[in-house]
Amino acid sequence: MRYADATPEDLIRDMADLHPHIRLKAITTCARATEYKAPTEEGILLDGRSKEEKLLPDELFVALELCLEDSHEQVQRAAAIALYTLEKPTDRVRHFNLQPTNVATAM
Repeated sequence: MRYADATPEDLIRDMADLHPHIRLKAITTCARATEYKAPTEEGILLDGRSKEEKLLPDELFVALELCLEDSHEQVQRAAAIALYTLEKPTDRVRHFNLQPTNVATAM
């Protein structure tokens, strides 16, 4: 699933799915939002993202934080990595002590 094709409701539903691979896929889709560039209006070219523009809706950040408490360790780590990628680390994310070597082995 690509971020451009997903709705926040779809991603939240998938993050609550019974199967860990579905939850991981939804988390990965959120993390890839940093790569997404919305189509520009004709005649207007924007260079970069404005400071006011949100990367994800707040409800997706809440869902990602809830995934930190998941029963599956890989889902927890993926959520922590996604929150770091999206520049939203919290105290609960810091618990995972994600150093560059830990991030590489977690994926």
